Amino acid sequence: MVDKEFGSKLKEIRSSSGKTVPEISAYLISLGYKASEKTIYSWESGRSQPTPDAFLDLCQFCNVVDILNVFGYKKSPDTTKAAPEDEVFRIFDALNTLLVSAGLIQDGEDITEKQSDVLIAICRIIDATFKD
Repeated sequence: MVDKEFGSKLKEIRSSSGKTVPEISAYLISLGYKASEKTIYSWESGRSQPTPDAFLDLCQFCNVVDILNVFGYKKSPDTTKAAPEDEVFRIFDALNTLLVSAGLIQDGEDITEKQSDVLIAICRIIDATFKD
């Protein structure tokens, strides 16, 4: 978000909450922030921005619940689900840990390409069997 857009959004949430600049300033100063009225106006005009902590406290004071949505954060495509290959390597790491704990290999020990291929095949079977 461009600074002016951010500042405009700050002013909008302050206004919609019914708070005045002197009230915001007094509240933030009471929390230990350097937030004079001039500073608040500077934030609202986009000339400067609050620290992250001051920003969060200001949003809380103005009863902003969904900060990300209010400030226009757009979530990128679903990145919470691992790609199939990522899942295989996650399982591979878990199997590696299991093999180390079973004493079949030493931690950090290289395995052969054949052993690696077998583990990847096992990972794919596990992934296919237990997938949602």
